[in-house]
Amino acid sequence: TNPKYPGVTLPGPQRRDKCGWSTTSNFEWNATDNTCILNGQGYPITQGPSCSNSVYKTNVSDFTAAYLKWQAFALHNTALVDGAHVAEFEVDGQQIKAAMSIGHGVLDGKCGSCFLIKQGDRYVAQLQTDVRAWSLELSTGANLWLASDNVGGTCYVPEVKPMSCDAVYGALRVV
Repeated sequence: TNPKYPGVTLPGPQRRDKCGWSTTSNFEWNATDNTCILNGQGYPITQGPSCSNSVYKTNVSDFTAAYLKWQAFALHNTALVDGAHVAEFEVDGQQIKAAMSIGHGVLDGKCGSCFLIKQGDRYVAQLQTDVRAWSLELSTGANLWLASDNVGGTCYVPEVKPMSCDAVYGALRVV
């Protein structure tokens, strides 16, 4: 762990060696820059609302309402593409197609925060339901939407940035 960021673990020696990283110089962890690695799936978007660490953006009631809204939208207003719940919407003036997901957080997120994750030319809109972590775990389907081999143990470091959770609700359904 990094003493400056208690509770945040960095990749261990096996991943470091596999990917050719130095965990003391290749990794950033602060409110504006967060090195995370695509690390597969782990959060079915069909599961009930839960924040594993009880650290909320606002409070548990707001988180539960946001979670249920996100989940309903993902399950009923998106296209199912190869197991991913995909919608097209606008973020920062750019029209993007993204898989919706729940899971680990990044940057200075707390449960209820939303992030846009980019790997190559693919995007995921992530609602944080767990700790901030270097191991970026996503919903089933969304993980493979970003990278077809994203089942854990990759060396991919995606781009991440905060986004408004409400951005997705004006989405055009992708079919």
